[in-house]
Amino acid sequence: MQIRDLDAADEVMVPAALHPILLRARELDPLYRYLKRHHISQAWLAAELGISRQQILNYFRGTVTPRPGFLERACAVLDISVAKMRVTTPTTRRRVS
Repeated sequence: MQIRDLDAADEVMVPAALHPILLRARELDPLYRYLKRHHISQAWLAAELGISRQQILNYFRGTVTPRPGFLERACAVLDISVAKMRVTTPTTRRRVS
């Protein structure tokens, strides 16, 4: 098997689990769910943070990586704990017989 250099035209597929932007969007899932659950608009949050509604939308879609400290600032505006918004890996439950 011969290994060759990739040309600019070659497409390289990156698994979603390894893609940093998708990982960042996944980290914002708890914040997104919090806004929906409490009927808080993304436009309101954007105005409070001093950024555009489109920027918030791009963060949640995963097309743009939020700046460092975004989650902390959003939690401060919403008056909630940052720890509540951190994504945790689900644990596997074992059945005890």
